[in-house]
Amino acid sequence: MLAIVGAVLVALFVALAVIVAVPPTISNLASTVSQGDEPVQLETPTASAQVVVPAGWLVTRASDDGLVVLSPDGVLRVRMTLTEGTPLDVVTATDGRVGEPRSETLASGLAVVHSDLADGDIVAGVAVPGGVVRVQSELIPSDGDGDVDPAAYRPAFAQVLDGIQP
Repeated sequence: MLAIVGAVLVALFVALAVIVAVPPTISNLASTVSQGDEPVQLETPTASAQVVVPAGWLVTRASDDGLVVLSPDGVLRVRMTLTEGTPLDVVTATDGRVGEPRSETLASGLAVVHSDLADGDIVAGVAVPGGVVRVQSELIPSDGDGDVDPAAYRPAFAQVLDGIQP
């Protein structure tokens, strides 16, 4: 009888280990490290765009129209989604904005509207033919204390925006 109880406990432990370990492993199988020269396609029925992710960044495909990239140090996560609307619509629909949205033109000639968020993150909308790429940053403190200087990651966020192409 004791052997049966022991076997059941071992089976439960193995099942728990599988439940905890398999999902992140599967997620990592879908991730690649960017070489900085291979565009990733985003598509909807009405629009398409390409993103050349900076070299060394981890790229995870969220869907046909979405992409998540992580900086080499693991502190800056950027989510990109191809959607409908205008860059201003995408930015103003985001909760937690601080100040007025700002408009610029990227090196590629694409128009971008962006705004700071109260938590230090940034939201942007980049106009592409037939749609807009919504881009939002998320800072993930590596030491868990929440003390990350958002200004230190603005150049990296800008580099991701510059990789968006029609």
